[in-house]
Amino acid sequence: MERAKSGPTTRAELNPGINVFSLKI
Repeated sequence: MERAKSGPTTRAELNPGINVFSLKI
């Protein structure tokens, strides 16, 4: 999870659904 904080791109790699959710926020 620490890497996800580094950049949103990492989150997309883990779960594409989270990327869309982050954009909505």
